[in-house]
Amino acid sequence: MRTKETKETKNLQTPGEQLPDKVLAKLVKDAEKGPFITFEEHHKKMDKWIQENYSNLI
Repeated sequence: MRTKETKETKNLQTPGEQLPDKVLAKLVKDAEKGPFITFEEHHKKMDKWIQENYSNLI
């Protein structure tokens, strides 16, 4: 089984307080680099998941 390497993350926001602009900008830049999937790929994965998990209900 392949595993995805992840960085340890921490919650930077506390309830009732906004994130500092620099922190938010860094999070957005990191997210823009992230893995993206197309709508079609997502739709196929969801169809497969639904069939695997709910095929016995139909």
